[in-house]
Amino acid sequence: MTLTIFSLFITGTKRKRWSDEEESDFMKAFGQQIKNKQNVSSEDIRSAKRKFTSFMERSEAVIRSKVNNMVLGKIKCRLDGK
Repeated sequence: MTLTIFSLFITGTKRKRWSDEEESDFMKAFGQQIKNKQNVSSEDIRSAKRKFTSFMERSEAVIRSKVNNMVLGKIKCRLDGK
Protein backbone atom coordinates (compact mmCIF):
# COMPACT_ATOMS: atom_id res chain seq x y z
CA MET A 1 0.00 0.00 0.00
CA THR A 2 1.39 3.38 -0.94
CA LEU A 3 0.57 6.56 0.90
CA THR A 4 0.30 9.80 -0.94
CA ILE A 5 0.73 13.22 0.56
CA PHE A 6 -3.00 13.76 0.12
CA SER A 7 -3.89 10.69 2.18
CA LEU A 8 -1.78 11.99 5.07
CA PHE A 9 -3.94 15.09 5.28
CA ILE A 10 -7.16 13.10 5.30
CA THR A 11 -6.28 11.05 8.37
CA GLY A 12 -5.23 14.06 10.46
CA THR A 13 -5.93 14.20 14.17
CA LYS A 14 -9.25 13.70 15.87
CA ARG A 15 -10.73 16.23 18.22
CA LYS A 16 -10.94 15.08 21.80
CA ARG A 17 -13.81 16.13 24.05
CA TRP A 18 -12.78 17.96 27.22
CA SER A 19 -13.34 15.79 30.29
CA ASP A 20 -15.05 17.07 33.44
CA GLU A 21 -11.68 17.09 35.22
CA GLU A 22 -10.09 19.11 32.40
CA GLU A 23 -13.00 21.57 32.39
CA SER A 24 -12.74 22.03 36.15
CA ASP A 25 -8.96 22.53 36.03
CA PHE A 26 -9.39 24.85 33.05
CA MET A 27 -11.71 27.14 34.97
CA LYS A 28 -9.40 27.10 38.01
CA ALA A 29 -6.45 28.06 35.82
CA PHE A 30 -8.06 30.58 33.46
CA GLY A 31 -11.40 31.59 34.99
CA GLN A 32 -10.14 35.00 36.09
CA GLN A 33 -8.75 35.86 32.64
CA ILE A 34 -12.02 34.75 31.00
CA LYS A 35 -14.06 36.80 33.47
CA ASN A 36 -11.89 39.87 32.75
CA LYS A 37 -11.93 39.10 28.99
CA GLN A 38 -8.14 38.91 28.83
CA ASN A 39 -6.07 36.76 26.53
CA VAL A 40 -3.61 34.38 28.17
CA SER A 41 0.12 34.42 27.65
CA SER A 42 2.21 31.44 26.65
CA GLU A 43 3.81 31.49 30.08
CA ASP A 44 0.37 31.29 31.75
CA ILE A 45 -0.46 28.24 29.65
CA ARG A 46 2.88 26.53 30.36
CA SER A 47 2.44 27.23 34.06
CA ALA A 48 -1.06 25.72 34.03
CA LYS A 49 0.22 22.64 32.18
CA ARG A 50 2.83 22.14 34.90
CA LYS A 51 0.28 22.64 37.67
CA PHE A 52 -2.58 20.55 36.24
CA THR A 53 -1.63 17.15 34.86
CA SER A 54 -4.98 16.88 33.07
CA PHE A 55 -3.65 19.37 30.45
CA MET A 56 -0.70 17.19 29.41
CA GLU A 57 -2.47 15.87 26.29
CA ARG A 58 -3.55 19.36 25.19
CA SER A 59 -1.28 21.58 23.14
CA GLU A 60 -0.68 25.21 23.94
CA ALA A 61 -2.60 26.20 20.80
CA VAL A 62 -5.67 24.16 21.80
CA ILE A 63 -5.74 25.71 25.27
CA ARG A 64 -5.26 29.22 23.87
CA SER A 65 -8.09 28.65 21.36
CA LYS A 66 -10.46 27.50 24.10
CA VAL A 67 -9.70 30.58 26.23
CA ASN A 68 -10.07 32.88 23.22
CA ASN A 69 -13.39 31.30 22.21
CA MET A 70 -14.72 31.72 25.75
CA VAL A 71 -13.59 35.34 25.90
CA LEU A 72 -15.29 36.05 22.57
CA GLY A 73 -18.46 34.32 23.74
CA LYS A 74 -18.34 31.50 21.18
CA ILE A 75 -18.41 28.92 23.98
CA LYS A 76 -20.78 29.28 26.92
CA CYS A 77 -19.20 28.74 30.30
CA ARG A 78 -19.99 28.96 33.98
CA LEU A 79 -17.39 30.96 35.84
CA ASP A 80 -18.19 29.37 39.20
CA GLY A 81 -16.27 26.22 38.16
CA LYS A 82 -19.27 23.87 38.19
